[in-house]
Amino acid sequence: ADDDDEDRVRRLDARSADDAATATTLLAEFDRAIGVIGATATTRRLFDAGAAHVLVVEGPADRARTSWTVRGVVASARETPALGIVNAVYTRPAHRRRGVARRAVAAMADRILETKARVALYADADADGPNRLYRSLGFVAVASLHTFKPPAGDDAPPAPPAVPAAAASSSSSSQDDDAAAAAAAPAPGGGDPS
Repeated sequence: ADDDDEDRVRRLDARSADDAATATTLLAEFDRAIGVIGATATTRRLFDAGAAHVLVVEGPADRARTSWTVRGVVASARETPALGIVNAVYTRPAHRRRGVARRAVAAMADRILETKARVALYADADADGPNRLYRSLGFVAVASLHTFKPPAGDDAPPAPPAVPAAAASSSSSSQDDDAAAAAAAPAPGGGDPS
């Protein structure tokens, strides 16, 4: 049974071993899909600590609805007093272009807007399909982040000095921030390219 109208959105609970494993698997799939291994490492650490929200879109795996299959995921790992940030949206390939990402992003935006005035979203500026979805939900581009890869081999600059573990854990920057353009929206709204 692949009736997308029966999909449900569920928040994963880090205290559940099954949910923690699901979050780890899906965020690793997201990392591979964008080609940046470790991109969601901070999100996974925050989720494990109960400080990140991870929602999944699930659909019935059989007609009797005795089991469910995960179709996609969305995560929000950063918040300020007025802003919640969506930093990972991923739909498994077999479920793309069926409204999974739309359901996930809209549900996360609704959750954030329960306590925050605004929602921001990290997105790849070159990803036309997902950006059409985000615009249809009311997101608008407000800034972009550019990352640069150092040259390899003999032309590579020297490695930076090691950062003590205590300093690294209190840093506000992360690899999660490296992959995208930021967008902000006051509320969710409408089409899903995923």
